[in-house]
Amino acid sequence: MKFIQISLALALTALCLLGCTKETITGTSSTFITVEEKNSVLYFHYSHADTVDSGDTGYTEFSAALLNYDSLHVLATITGGNAGGANNDTVYTSHMALYGITDLPFYQSNLGALSFQQAIIDHTLSSTVVANAAYELDFLTDPSKIIINTTTQFFEDVQDSFFLSAYVIVDSIVANQAGHPDGAATNHRKVVVDVGRIDGWPDPQYHGYKVATGIIEKGYKFNLTFEADRLATWTNDSLISVALVITTRNPGTGVPIFVNANTQH
Repeated sequence: MKFIQISLALALTALCLLGCTKETITGTSSTFITVEEKNSVLYFHYSHADTVDSGDTGYTEFSAALLNYDSLHVLATITGGNAGGANNDTVYTSHMALYGITDLPFYQSNLGALSFQQAIIDHTLSSTVVANAAYELDFLTDPSKIIINTTTQFFEDVQDSFFLSAYVIVDSIVANQAGHPDGAATNHRKVVVDVGRIDGWPDPQYHGYKVATGIIEKGYKFNLTFEADRLATWTNDSLISVALVITTRNPGTGVPIFVNANTQH
């Protein structure tokens, strides 16, 4: 099977809802967002609002990572507990269970065990860019929604099944954090508050929607639109961003294998 450029409607119907069956799809594309041919490292910091070490060593280490790398890579906190009414707990529970994380704070580079610095060397300096994604945000007021318009593009000929996650991130959520001197006034940085959902697929996919499978040719690209609820307390548009994460799957365990990530800095 050879994929060619397709419209959002066809992508959603054929690639997602039908499980990416092997067929050639034709159609007229909508406007594509420019996708950069580059690799970025995904750095997840795991924490919990009720865990003292999360507010002490974890908060300090993640703050340092943000200071040094936030303009270059994709950094976010997956945190459990109260984060101002966000849907963060479901993302946290799903990730903790999938990756068998039991101790906090915990750090994950490219969904694996490499150090952040080694992941930068391996992924950014040495790797071919297989695929990448880009997004634009729209904000609806009634109901209050975050609309995530995305384009994904492949830069190599590949054969596999690929998944796309849209992690919704809100920066500087003020909420309680055990172990932090600010207590209830702690400023939580880069919090994953939810995952974007595709219209027509009511169950959130916390580790990605299947978006392509089979033989995928270099240059293939497609558009998808995700949405998430926006809380009334997230008043500043500039503090809302998205981490787009492309993965494949370990054929034995089904655990995601990192391909690439992107955000807007």
